[in-house]
Amino acid sequence: MNRLKIAGDSCLEAWMNGIVDLGRYTDSNSTARFFINFISNNIIINQIKLFRIEFSSNKSIMLYDYFSPVQCAKATPAYRDIILTKKQQIPYILNATNNTKTLIFAPIKTLDKQQLLLEINLDKYIAEDFIYLPFLVQAFVNQINLVDLNSRDSLTGLLNQRNYNEKIEQYVSLYDSSNNRREQTVKHCLAVADLDHFKRINNQYGHLFGDDILIHIAHILKESFRDRDLIFRYSGEKFTIIIHEVSVEVANNILERLRSNIIDYEFPLDIKISVSIGFTLMMGATPDVLFDHAEKALYYAKENGRNKVCLYEDLKQQGLLADQNEDDSNIDFF
Repeated sequence: MNRLKIAGDSCLEAWMNGIVDLGRYTDSNSTARFFINFISNNIIINQIKLFRIEFSSNKSIMLYDYFSPVQCAKATPAYRDIILTKKQQIPYILNATNNTKTLIFAPIKTLDKQQLLLEINLDKYIAEDFIYLPFLVQAFVNQINLVDLNSRDSLTGLLNQRNYNEKIEQYVSLYDSSNNRREQTVKHCLAVADLDHFKRINNQYGHLFGDDILIHIAHILKESFRDRDLIFRYSGEKFTIIIHEVSVEVANNILERLRSNIIDYEFPLDIKISVSIGFTLMMGATPDVLFDHAEKALYYAKENGRNKVCLYEDLKQQGLLADQNEDDSNIDFF
């Protein structure tokens, strides 16, 4: 690996090589981990954290740990003022009660309108130690933006299947770790949605018109879910959604809202489109099993009239999936 050499300034050399190394990562989690690990290894600090900033419906601001979809805290008034300020004063320095200081970079804004907050706790703030940090922050934002572009479907702008595979592994890992007991009690749901008879639209009006319909569908999906929920174009007219931290009842209501929004939408040429949806609880199973459960509920919805939302656990409890073929090869999705 080639390294930059800067004669007479080993500190600048280290930071410049850190910026170069940051560009070698191809997913957001590994990019963020290198970012915070590099800072920890090059500046004397007590603790460092990276948060996602989310604005709730009751006007409060929540800070979610970047690496966990469930660990969060409500922003304090001081943090709220920093997040909402229009001044470009970076970094912000807060004095803590135990003679330590907190250094805050916020908001760090990405192209997809995501806002982040970097928090560094230290005993003594020496400005010279942090002279190159703003450049690393900007390089981090640039790399996250690049990773995000590679993680999105080019037609709809939704997250793509590769990103789905990464995210579902992240969620499942929360339940595999004995150190994450709170995460094990928090419910998330995985939904698989498939447009009904979409092949007929492509056959009748052409694939360009079909692509236009998918763009409309993506808009409806974005409007139907919260910022924290993850929406993916899985393949063709099939979409997967990770619904974050909800009860089964709330997840069902959200998905019913999506189903209703699609059937009521005014598509071009006044065509009517419906969607069938299957979903399952994301607890105690591998990614493949979770997808299989949600898809089996989707198959049931397709076989029983379409334009329905079905929960795998309910169908299983009622014995409605007992006679279903494992490969479901006889189901006409289109």
